[in-house]
Amino acid sequence: PLVISLFVAIAIVAMVVDDFILPIMYRDGIKTMDACKKFLSFKPSWGQIVLYVLLKIGLGIAAAIIAFVVALVVGLAFLIVALVIGIPGGLIVGAVPFLKPVFIGLGIIALIAGVLGLIVLVGLVTLPIPIFFRAFALSYLFRLFPDYNLLRFNPSEPSS
Repeated sequence: PLVISLFVAIAIVAMVVDDFILPIMYRDGIKTMDACKKFLSFKPSWGQIVLYVLLKIGLGIAAAIIAFVVALVVGLAFLIVALVIGIPGGLIVGAVPFLKPVFIGLGIIALIAGVLGLIVLVGLVTLPIPIFFRAFALSYLFRLFPDYNLLRFNPSEPSS
């Protein structure tokens, strides 16, 4: 329990540093410890920080479920394509056995290309998730400290 508590505390501190301290460092051009001091000098509402951590945990669970479902769908689509290509290839090899080494070589190359393509496609399809979390962190920082409007929100304009 003590080790788990330590890991949870380290994860929360790392999240606060990544989501709040780093943008302060970027905007003000200062080092990490100076940004930590500046963040603490703002006297943030710890209730809002705890709410942010809980929101991020909940959204992270939802994002993990969505990413898993998307990866599963993309993986099944790749499996169907592999079967559509592989079954006729197996039938051809059965009919013309001297082409077996050629088809095995092509199959290995197609397998490598397919796995690499699957990795890239899953990465591209799930790319909005980390972008959302970065924008969420920056908008929450703006909500806490209006001087840190790094996304250039204009709260005076009505939304359409």
